[in-house]
Amino acid sequence: CLPVGGDHNLSPQRQGISDYIEPHNIVGAQVCCPLAIDRGNGLYDFESLQLHPKGVFSVVVQALETGGLLGQYYDNLWFHGATPIDTRQDGLINTAVGENPLATTAADFLGVRWSGHLEVEGTERHGFYVKANGAARLTVNNMVLLDNWAAAEAGRKGETELMGFIDLQANTYVPIILEFKELAGNASISLSYSAFSKSKQIIPEHKLYRA
Repeated sequence: CLPVGGDHNLSPQRQGISDYIEPHNIVGAQVCCPLAIDRGNGLYDFESLQLHPKGVFSVVVQALETGGLLGQYYDNLWFHGATPIDTRQDGLINTAVGENPLATTAADFLGVRWSGHLEVEGTERHGFYVKANGAARLTVNNMVLLDNWAAAEAGRKGETELMGFIDLQANTYVPIILEFKELAGNASISLSYSAFSKSKQIIPEHKLYRA
């Protein structure tokens, strides 16, 4: 994905921008993700992009691995610390662990960030649903779609469901980030979607990719 301007032309690299951009670091930024065409011999072609301004550009190439999002588990609610206490690829986001630990060494006061890409099949409005016993925030295609992160009562009144809608384009891989914090008690979270062409369902793991 490449930083772009409001006219969807590539923007020159700003001083201090990182050479490598994590998915969660481009939330809110204007980016352009050209379609990669597999030539079948280990090489790829990319759709041409018109470059109007002169300057230095930052190019980020990400290989997507099917089978679920990248889950990063932290032993705090603020994602503090350079290294998560647990990192793994999670398929279906449909977790109900009760009092059991979400991560290997923590059960309560835990933060989880799932990140990657969602494969979009049809050009249509999509509904996204997060059901959680805890606070959650969902970002789809660089737009914060669902958010009760700051709600003091989140997770204290049992399981609640958030929903939001966004128009997506067919045959694209849109960035998706789900953040969850579990205070105490029974932890649960699920991620579903729907569209005119599909009924509400847990997002299948073959439609989710880690980068």
